[in-house]
Amino acid sequence: MKFLEKEELPHFAFQKEFLRPFADILEGYVPDGPPGDRSSAAGRQGVDVDPVVKDMVLRCVHQLVQTAAAHIRSGWKAVLSVAQIAARDPHDPTAEMGFHIVRECAQRHARHMWAVGPDAAAVTVVGLEYFHELIACLCEYAVGTAVQRPRLALGAIDTLCHAADALGAQVVEHPAFAVAGSDAAAAALDEQPLYRVWMPVLRALFEVVMHTEDLEVRTRALDAFFRTAMAQGRRFSAGLWATVLRTLVFAMFADLRDPSASRRFTTVDDLELWFSTTLIKALRHLIALFSEYYPSHLSNEMMREVLELLALCIAQPSEVLGKVGASCLHDMVRANYKQCDAEAWDLLCGTFARLFSWSQPRELFAIAGAEPETPPADDGAANGVLPASARAKAANGGADKPDYLHTTLKCVLQLLLIQTVGELFDVDVETGAREAAGAADDLYGHMSAHHLFILLDCLEQSRAFARRFNGNRRVRRRLVEMGVMPTMP
Repeated sequence: MKFLEKEELPHFAFQKEFLRPFADILEGYVPDGPPGDRSSAAGRQGVDVDPVVKDMVLRCVHQLVQTAAAHIRSGWKAVLSVAQIAARDPHDPTAEMGFHIVRECAQRHARHMWAVGPDAAAVTVVGLEYFHELIACLCEYAVGTAVQRPRLALGAIDTLCHAADALGAQVVEHPAFAVAGSDAAAAALDEQPLYRVWMPVLRALFEVVMHTEDLEVRTRALDAFFRTAMAQGRRFSAGLWATVLRTLVFAMFADLRDPSASRRFTTVDDLELWFSTTLIKALRHLIALFSEYYPSHLSNEMMREVLELLALCIAQPSEVLGKVGASCLHDMVRANYKQCDAEAWDLLCGTFARLFSWSQPRELFAIAGAEPETPPADDGAANGVLPASARAKAANGGADKPDYLHTTLKCVLQLLLIQTVGELFDVDVETGAREAAGAADDLYGHMSAHHLFILLDCLEQSRAFARRFNGNRRVRRRLVEMGVMPTMP
C-alpha cells in the first residue's frame, strides 16, 4: 500500500511488476528457470492452487483497487490480468469475485484508468491501453463463461458497452474533436481517435457473437453491436465504416457462402439454429443500419455489397432464409428509394433481374425428361448469387440425381420475388388490384422508365415461363407420375 502511494515515474512500469505476483499465484505459476522467463516450458510450471488462496488473492487485489485507485498507473494491467485469469477458473466464486473487480474498475474507477488528454490541439486518450485490457478481460467473461455462467457473460457485455459509451462521449466532447473535422477523417485509420475507441469494442462484440454458444448471450452481443454502430456511426469516417462493415458485419455471414465448409458448428442442427436466429436478426439489423446512413455515410459501392449479401441469402436452400431475404430487400428499397440515383437503381434492378433469372425452375423440364431450357448468359450463377452448392449443381447441368427440393425452393422463391415487386407497388399479386395509392405513386416518380422496364421484363419472363410450363401437359403429367407433385398442376 505504501508503495502504491508513491507517484510512478513516466515511462516506467514498477507497479505492474510489483503487482504481478498476484496474477502468478492465482494462475499457479511457479518460477523454475531463468528470471523473467515466463513463456518457455522450463520457466513455467503450473500447480493447483487452493480456492481459499485464490479468494485471498482476489480480496487483496479488490482492497487495493478500493483504497488506492487514484494512485494506480501501470498496475491496472496487473489488476485486469488477475480478473481475466479468474474468468477462466472452474470455481464459480472465484470467477464471480474476478468479475466484481473488473466491473468496479469500469464503473467506479474509469477516470483513474484512462482519460482524454489535456492537449487542446489534438484528441489523445491517456491510458488507452488499459481500456483495451479491460475489453479483453470482459470479452473473456462474455465468451469463455457464456455456457456455464451466462449471468456473468450478460453482465460483461453490459459493462463493456457502459465503459465504451463513457469514453466515447469524452472523445467527442473534446474541443479538438470538432475542430479537427475532415482532417481527422483524412488521417490514417489507426490514428483516428474513434477508430481506436470503437473498433476494439465492436470487434469484441463480434467475437462474442461468433464464438458464444449460448443464444441469449449471443443475441445480447448482436443487439449491442448494431446499437453501438447505429448510435456512433454518424461520426465514423468512410474508412472506419468500410472496416466495420467488411471485416465485422459481412464476416458474420461468411457461413452463407459455403455452409458445408464451416468449422464452427459440429452438427447441421447447430448451423440451422445459427441461420434461423442470429443470422436473420443480423440481416434485419444490417438493413436498418444501412438505411440510416445511406447515402450520407455509405456509398453505392457499399449498397452493391449489401445487395450481394441479400441475393446470397435469398438463394440459400432454405425457405425461411429466402423469405427473410426477400423481405429485407423490400424494406431496403422502400427505405432508400428517395435517395437512390441512377447508379443505385441499376444495382437494385440488376439484383432483381439476376434473382428472377436464377429462380426460374427450368429443371422441371429436365426432371420430366423434356428438353431442358438453357439459362441466359447473365444468369445469377455467373454473378455469385448462388450459394456454393447450387453453383456446383448448375455447373454440371444438374446431372445425375435431380434435386427435387432445390427445384421446389426455386418455385417458392420465384413467387416470393413476384410478391416482393407487387408489394413495392402496392399491388395484390392474386387479384392484380392496387391496394393503395401514395407510396407506390411516389416510387414510380423516383424510377426512370428504363428501370421500370427492367422489372417489367422480369415479370414478363416469369409469366412466359409459367405459360410454357402450364401448356406442356406431358411434362406436368410426368411430374405427377414421378411423385414430384401430388396432383396435376
